[in-house]
Amino acid sequence: MSNTISRSDADDALAAPLKRKAPEEHDEYQSDDDDDDEVPFRGGMNFHGHDDDDIDDGSSSSDPSPPPSRRRKTTSNDSSCQQQLFDNLNSDEKRRFVAADDRRKSNDRALMSAHAKLLAAKQELAKAQQKINEAKRDYEAASATAQENAEKDSEALLLEPSPWNAYYFQLKAFYDREGHCNFKRSVSDSDVENMTDEQAKEIRTLSWWTWRQRKYKRRGELEQHKVLLLNKLGFVWDPHAGPGPGKWLKNYTLLKEFKEKHGHVKVPTKGGEYDKLGSWMKTQITQYRNAKEGKLPALSEERIKLLDEVGMSWGEKRKTTPWDARYEALIQYRKRFGHVNVPWQWKENVALAQWVNSQRKKYKDLMDGKRNNLTDEQINRLNLIGKYHAFVFMLLN
Repeated sequence: MSNTISRSDADDALAAPLKRKAPEEHDEYQSDDDDDDEVPFRGGMNFHGHDDDDIDDGSSSSDPSPPPSRRRKTTSNDSSCQQQLFDNLNSDEKRRFVAADDRRKSNDRALMSAHAKLLAAKQELAKAQQKINEAKRDYEAASATAQENAEKDSEALLLEPSPWNAYYFQLKAFYDREGHCNFKRSVSDSDVENMTDEQAKEIRTLSWWTWRQRKYKRRGELEQHKVLLLNKLGFVWDPHAGPGPGKWLKNYTLLKEFKEKHGHVKVPTKGGEYDKLGSWMKTQITQYRNAKEGKLPALSEERIKLLDEVGMSWGEKRKTTPWDARYEALIQYRKRFGHVNVPWQWKENVALAQWVNSQRKKYKDLMDGKRNNLTDEQINRLNLIGKYHAFVFMLLN
């Protein structure tokens, strides 16, 4: 029998290391007595002429290495046989196998390193979650203590000569006199007609101050004892527009009288003796739409029902051009004229001219502390509409 190894025998032997065996549960290496096991090329002498353990893959010594293969230990005879089989391959086959074997080993190292990092990250996450849970328990305990102390100390804290306490005493005096402490966001001249200057000043001041308390509470900036003190006055944190139900019912009665006299509820909004009632009607329609859209201030179901009983016509919401569409029209204007300062009476596109003027007015109102729907994002977009043609907000000054 010839001592040479055939090509088919070599191919079979070389295929052996590519077969991955299922790992045993506890044995790091299989028993040396399993003579029928296949002998993989991994471990022992590799085909670069040095041991696998001598290979420097450039990774840090602190990086976890791949786990040992679940295989039996190779002997010197095994390594010699493997080397002989490898020598029978042609140069192209050797190159292909060595490249594949290198990639396999590199992948094993990378996977084990990534797996170790994943396990470490999970451990850190578990520790962080434990800290979060502990912090939550500490916060809940501190909050309960603060609530208890606020209930006990709220009256004593009113002894401090602070601006907040001064406004609170003014509000309490109004509450003791009028029976409520709910005010509109802004007070118009019609709201304070037939009042003395001192009374009008009181209404405007308390309207401004109570609005600020609602804002601070929404932000979580209002101290707990202050919330408790305001609650003692029956303070409404999400009020309907208007100082209370009395004025609303007064206007509702006037609306019923108007219908009895004219046979309908289409109250004129300008001129004549019913202009104030007409303005009130417009407010009810706005609040009705807010209620349907989940916005505030909203009209209550009870008030909607009462207005329906007198034949209130809610009408359809007037369709408006989206802000983005006007903004795009402004971009086209800039491309055409080289700037964005649209004349406020530009006849070619009156709607665009009015919109631009409206944006400037809204910005000015924001600077004066008045609220509107012009957002910071919209302001930035208008200012950045062109590198050398920034939107000029201050033209109104």
